[in-house]
Amino acid sequence: MTAQVLTIAGLILSVLSIVVGYLYFRAQRVRRSLIYEVVSDSPLITTSEDLGGQLEVRFNGTAVDNAHLIILRLANSGNAPITEPDYSSPIRVTPSGGEGC
Repeated sequence: MTAQVLTIAGLILSVLSIVVGYLYFRAQRVRRSLIYEVVSDSPLITTSEDLGGQLEVRFNGTAVDNAHLIILRLANSGNAPITEPDYSSPIRVTPSGGEGC
């Protein structure tokens, strides 16, 4: 009976050691990740009709009817610092929805 208990305890400790080792490995991985938060989304002008058609807003030669000023907050959600070589080119934000996007 004692040999069976020791065998089962050894098996449980072995499995537990493997799980703890794997979790430790996962925690030590270097992760760099950016997240964003929309701080503000304010309409600049909703339509040119609001001003009696006297104002027209254009972007790259195309009339814009519903312009917004959007302020984003970027944050590092990884466990390693994001250094300058990681973003040597400008960070681009591309809208994924809405009219004209």
